[in-house]
Amino acid sequence: MSPIFDAGADYAAHRPSYPEELPGLLADLPTRTRLALDVGCGTGQLTVPLADRFDRVIGVDVSESQIASAIPHERVSYRVGAAEDVSVDEPVDLVTVAQAAHWIDDLDAFYDRVRSLAAEGSAIALISYGLCHLEGLDEMYREFYRGDFHRFWDPRRRHVEEGLAALPFPFAPLAVDCPPIIRRYTHRQFIDYLGTWSATKESLRRGSTELTDFAAALADAWGDPGQPRTVTWPVTVRAGRIHD
Repeated sequence: MSPIFDAGADYAAHRPSYPEELPGLLADLPTRTRLALDVGCGTGQLTVPLADRFDRVIGVDVSESQIASAIPHERVSYRVGAAEDVSVDEPVDLVTVAQAAHWIDDLDAFYDRVRSLAAEGSAIALISYGLCHLEGLDEMYREFYRGDFHRFWDPRRRHVEEGLAALPFPFAPLAVDCPPIIRRYTHRQFIDYLGTWSATKESLRRGSTELTDFAAALADAWGDPGQPRTVTWPVTVRAGRIHD
């Protein structure tokens, strides 16, 4: 998986949390809820909510910084590791990969590993939230996203934009209809969220000021910068049965 997500504290502070309905929807997929494995867990945005539905949850991420900033929970344990090499001490009932499946270098190897770890009646779910909608300023925001700035995205970002539809997924599908993420952000909060993008980190590495310039232009259009606007992210869940 890509090592670009090193600013774990920023990620934890500024990324949106998932809809409160999602953990329950995911817990309904397997026949048992003893152990969930959250791969590419980041700082635990989904890992911790899953702990309200499972006896134990293991969160795994390739980034030491993400794990160092992960949210503690008594039923959650975290570890640093690659998706393809993950191991657990008992059969897994649910495997989740949230906002990270497109970064896995060898999906076939990962899926083979998942099959070897999975319990009977287990399930897997790839979760992704796509390009958000910004209340009142959506056209301006999307022009920035799809314009010259888009060159800073890794080509694999297209899987997020396409709702994971083109990713290989060799499992019998299970339907999951998840509501969108809806948040109220001030101008500063919205720009802080954009600061967590991998494309932003790449733009800064190359010395670009495009995000800074956009932030200033957006501030002029925003009005009162302390007045929140609604930000909405569509959520995609590709779920399937691992073992019957």
